[in-house]
Amino acid sequence: MHLQWLLGARRLEDLLPLFVIPLGTVVSMAAVSHFGRPDLMPLPVTAGILMTIGQMAFFVGGEAVEGDRREARFEGFVGASMPYSVHLFLRVLALSVLGTLGAAETWFIAYWGFDVALSITRPGLFAACLLLTALSAAGTGVLISALFSMGRTARTFQNAMSGPLYLLGGVFVPVALLPSEIQSLSKGIFLYWAADLLRGCLGYEQKESWGLSLFMIAALGALAFLLGHLVLKRMIHRLAVTGEANLA
Repeated sequence: MHLQWLLGARRLEDLLPLFVIPLGTVVSMAAVSHFGRPDLMPLPVTAGILMTIGQMAFFVGGEAVEGDRREARFEGFVGASMPYSVHLFLRVLALSVLGTLGAAETWFIAYWGFDVALSITRPGLFAACLLLTALSAAGTGVLISALFSMGRTARTFQNAMSGPLYLLGGVFVPVALLPSEIQSLSKGIFLYWAADLLRGCLGYEQKESWGLSLFMIAALGALAFLLGHLVLKRMIHRLAVTGEANLA
């Protein structure tokens, strides 16, 4: 985790999502305010929170493997006693935890910009959801980073998947507003459960029970990490066999 913070300090552009994503919710908040629907303010606030965590974990962290190979750190990490997938998880976790600052940023934008003070009805549950979301985002980030590293450039995959991932996860709008044909896919994305629970903690209607939501956030994140571990293990084996990396 310390390494990732050092890399972030050296590459300040990696921290841009912390500032850009919450500010990007201003348009949605303005629309909600213009139509006199402060009861809908939890929607853009939740979107700002989850997209900030997502951008940090999926897209900044998603380039970690490619960056390690490009900057000749990969062989050293793979040769260490800690499995590379665990090492990668901790690095992405550092980013996703930092991304939870988006919760405070979006809340203050709603308050200072639109005079809507959202009440967190269940602070403990809200904090637990943020923590599990950061952990699950880190696990998912390991899988995404592993898959990105198999292609030519990580950025190509990032640009292709960002919108559909947030849309299917119900981050932009509640899943109930999506076509019924694709709603069933949403429950396989941890963002769906996190978005529903965060909205509920902010006073919006909650569809799923909080216990099931917390379980699914954790379970889907763990599953993504396991898949990422397997992909990385296979990639490392292939690099060793082909001699593309000196892993002796």
